Amino acid sequence: MGHATHVAADILRANVATSCRVTSDMDPPGLATCRAFAFALVHNTSLSSLCLQNPGPSLAIFCAEALRHNRTLQHLCWQGTLGSEQAVIMIANTLKLNVTLSSLELRLTDGRLDEICGIALADMLCCNSSLEYFAMTFDDGYVGDRTCLRIAEALAQNTTLRTFKMEYSDMSVETAALMVKALANNTSLQELVIGSDTIDDQMGIMMAGMLKRNVSLKKFQLFGNALGDETGLAMVNTLKTNMVLESFILSGGEDIITECNMSEAVVGAMQDVLLQQNVTLRRFFAGRYMEDWAADEALERNERLPREWRKLAQLARVVHNTGFHSLKELHFRQQVFKFFLPPLCTVSPCANGTLGLSDFEVCAKSEATKTEMCHAEDDYDMEPLQPTEPARSCDVFDSSHANTIRNSTKGWASEESAFDVVQRSFIPIPIPNEDEESSDQQTARTI
Repeated sequence: MGHATHVAADILRANVATSCRVTSDMDPPGLATCRAFAFALVHNTSLSSLCLQNPGPSLAIFCAEALRHNRTLQHLCWQGTLGSEQAVIMIANTLKLNVTLSSLELRLTDGRLDEICGIALADMLCCNSSLEYFAMTFDDGYVGDRTCLRIAEALAQNTTLRTFKMEYSDMSVETAALMVKALANNTSLQELVIGSDTIDDQMGIMMAGMLKRNVSLKKFQLFGNALGDETGLAMVNTLKTNMVLESFILSGGEDIITECNMSEAVVGAMQDVLLQQNVTLRRFFAGRYMEDWAADEALERNERLPREWRKLAQLARVVHNTGFHSLKELHFRQQVFKFFLPPLCTVSPCANGTLGLSDFEVCAKSEATKTEMCHAEDDYDMEPLQPTEPARSCDVFDSSHANTIRNSTKGWASEESAFDVVQRSFIPIPIPNEDEESSDQQTARTI
């Protein structure tokens, strides 16, 4: 590794490479080589991607210090063993203030993630304002419960992440509930991948409830070999109402081909929803393969429908007449286009070229969702959630932190449903009175 690191340092000094991968061998780099690599990384202005495979403690620490000054690196990948706790904590503390890195990927192979390192990474997610992609996977290990607890708090406050992947964790039911609440109120995540051997129907049902309320997720994958029919039935109801998801995967393992413990009847029910009602999913796998698998036809239809509607919307400027005289009329277009929608579909094509709920359905489902949330608050004896508080300082984890997180749920984001967001888009914008003079006109007249 020493020779490879020295060569990588020379390449960085040349300032021509956009990506760099440093792999390990039997010879660890010395301090002089690590210092040279860090110096080259600080002054490099072309590198955008760096991958460290089994870096030694010295190289990791020098890289952490270099990241404080580098202003071009956007993707950092760490593969293999973590090395030392000090290196992980230094990198996490560095990334709290980093404003250029947008992707962090950890592919670990050395067993359970230490709680100190995990909490440091969670605090980084809570403070960082530029990271959009975060993935933490294990070949032979898992994330502890206390780390998951801190990550739940971070997800409740983070507003920049677009992709979050955490594979193989050992979270308790209480921690899972807090994680689901944070995900339900998060409005920035677009892709979520969570899986572990310990995930069962209880976690699956909570995830189904989260998908009913989340307004931003487009890709969702949940895997666990203990997922069964209860999860499948909960997801059936979710797929009937969620009009945002484009990719939905339930499986027994990390790879999609691994089946879970769902019966063919439940998988068939999810497939029926896709065939007869859902028009947004473009990738779909639900637990197991079936001989009469017909989902591919529906997925192709869902891929084609938005494209055809956008073409129709671009033909001419839309008008809101209802006389059925021209395809310029939005109502006429909607009635023609509904002929191609599934029989139980509840969405209506919108003027902006997208598929959405009609005004009447938005109002009805908005009221239903608010009523449902009120009942849920009564059941759990909770006060309505208030707007998100500013991120707290990244303090050190103490023994009372679990109670702090549970009591801080009152400060998490307000429970606004997707239908509230859509309904708000129909609020008319006030038009100023033409008779009233603007401030600029009054000033000109005075002069």
